[in-house]
Amino acid sequence: MLLWRKIAEAIELSFDIPESEKKLTQEIISNLESLKGHIGQAIEHLDKIYQPFQKYTTISTEKLIQNRGVLNRYKQQIKSNFENVKKIAFFILQKMQKFQNDGQIAELTNAFRDEIEQLEKKVEKILSALDNFRAADFRDELLKSIEAVQEEQKTIDNLIQDRLIQHLNVNILAQNWTEPVGKLLQQTIEPHTPALLELYQEREKAVEQHLNPQQISRSQTLSPALTQQINYSGDRRTHPGSE
Repeated sequence: MLLWRKIAEAIELSFDIPESEKKLTQEIISNLESLKGHIGQAIEHLDKIYQPFQKYTTISTEKLIQNRGVLNRYKQQIKSNFENVKKIAFFILQKMQKFQNDGQIAELTNAFRDEIEQLEKKVEKILSALDNFRAADFRDELLKSIEAVQEEQKTIDNLIQDRLIQHLNVNILAQNWTEPVGKLLQQTIEPHTPALLELYQEREKAVEQHLNPQQISRSQTLSPALTQQINYSGDRRTHPGSE
């Protein structure tokens, strides 16, 4: 029976996530959603220069020189936008260190760090292209560097939504697709007791009733054989006339 108890307790503990970890996980998910929003805003800002340069194939170097002040201010804003992105990503990495004993989270954390680093490198190419506005291939290099960042955004969005948030919801918060549907329907699905734990609880109850017949409900009808078994299986000192 000791083995059964240990197994059952281990199963219960495997489902017992501390409230502090659940709260931290919710903060991380919120930060990840915020990060996605900030990257999206930074990409929208890039579109302000991407769209006109894509539309007009011939923009003279003279015009670019005349508007170099505008280009410089635009470049500084790009830099500021993605600095904010990196700050949020840094705080997320800090918080995720709490879960580094989870091998899968550690793997996802490394992937997240690598993709943010790739984003940083690709943004640097945009800034470099804006500095080279006198180059003959300025337009082509600028468009190509912006498109690379747009593709990186898709990669990071998929990593955040389909892998990081999904893993945290399922394995830490124990949520799945039923959670949002349940909220919509204003209904819940009651948790199911693991079969092994349920079997253990039934065995414990049977043993208690076997050793303590007085706890059996008076309304319960027992067979003569079972009644005799209960009366003579306990400690002799508990039965009058056993001496």
